[in-house]
Amino acid sequence: MKTHQWFGLAILSGLGWGWFSSQSVLAFRFQNIEIEPQRVVAIAAPIGSNRKLAGGLTHQLLILEQISNSRPCWTESGNNPVSIDPLLLKFDFTGICGRSTDSNGYSLRVAGQDLGLQYSLRMVNQGNDLVLMGVPTRSSKASSVEIGRTRGVTSGFTKIIMNPGWRMTRRVFEGKAVGHIYLTNDQAIPGLIATVPTPNSVTPPSSPKPVSPKPTVPPSTSQSPSILPPPPTIRTSKPPSNIPNQPTGKGPLREIEFSAVPVSTANSPVRPTNPSTPTTPPGVVPSGFKYRVVVPATNPIQQNQVRTIVPDAFRTQLNGQVVMQAGLFRDRQTADEVEKQLRQAQLPVQVLPLP
Repeated sequence: MKTHQWFGLAILSGLGWGWFSSQSVLAFRFQNIEIEPQRVVAIAAPIGSNRKLAGGLTHQLLILEQISNSRPCWTESGNNPVSIDPLLLKFDFTGICGRSTDSNGYSLRVAGQDLGLQYSLRMVNQGNDLVLMGVPTRSSKASSVEIGRTRGVTSGFTKIIMNPGWRMTRRVFEGKAVGHIYLTNDQAIPGLIATVPTPNSVTPPSSPKPVSPKPTVPPSTSQSPSILPPPPTIRTSKPPSNIPNQPTGKGPLREIEFSAVPVSTANSPVRPTNPSTPTTPPGVVPSGFKYRVVVPATNPIQQNQVRTIVPDAFRTQLNGQVVMQAGLFRDRQTADEVEKQLRQAQLPVQVLPLP
C-alpha cells in the first residue's frame, strides 16, 4: 500500500515540475494592451436563488465590454453603490458585447506579470460592502490583494469601483489581442498590500456611460435582474457558472440563467467536486462553437492536473470514453492556445472540430 502511494506521488511530482516550468515560460509570453475605461465595466453579480440581502449572499465577478457601437450593453444608475442593468440580456449580443465570468475570461496581471495561475479573483463580503480580491491559490504565506469595492450592497448587479492604480487591459498572445481581460496594476504585490486604501479614503469616480445610441429595447422596470448560478471558484464544491465568456469566440462556453432568458440546466456541464463524482453528460453544444478541447484522463492524477491548468474543466463522456473537457471555442487560435498549455504539461490533449 505504501509503495503504491509513493509511486503515485512520484508521478505527480514529476508531472508538476514539467508543468510549472512550461507555464512560467508561457505566462512570460503574454503581453497586454490598454482598453478604453468607458468601454468595459467590472460587476459584482449575485449568485444563488435568494434575492434578499443576507449574510450568506455571495457574488461573482462579471466583466462586460462594449465591442461595437450598435447598441449599449449595460446602463448605470445611482451612487454608492452604482447599479448595473445588463441590457445585453435583451438581444443577441454577438459581436456587440463581450462577457467574461470566470478564469477563462479574466485574471490578475501585476507588475507586468500574468498571475492567473497564482491568484484567483473573488468577491468577498465585508460588512455593507463587496470587495474584489486577488486571492493566492498556491502559497499559504502569500497575501491577498484588494482590487476594488462596490461601496454598498444591492440584490442586483453592482459596479465595482477600482482602487487607485487598477485598470482593465487585454491579453496579447504572440502579437495578437485575444478576449482575455486582465485586472492590471503596474506595482508589485508587496507595494499593493502596503497601500490598500481604507473604505473612506477612495472617492468613486464618476460613472462613465456606455456609448450611444440608445437601446431599442428599454431596460425593464417591472422586475430586477435574476440571480446568477454559482460561479467556478478554486477549491470549492460549488459548480461553475454556465455563462459564455466572449460571444466573439475568445473563450470557452458558459451559460448564465436569467428569468428573462430561460435556460435549461438539464444538460449543463457540472465540474465534479472530486474524482469520485459521477461523470457529467456533454449535453447539447450551442450553435457557433467550432472546436472542443478535451483530454482523455481516466485517473485522478491527470484529472486534477487538467483542473490546475484549466480550473473550469469538467469530467464527461465522449463517444463512450471518459474525458476532461477544457472548453468550447469559436476560433481555432484560442483553442490552440489552451491546447498548447495542456500539451506542455505532457497531457494527451485533443482539439476536436464540432459538426
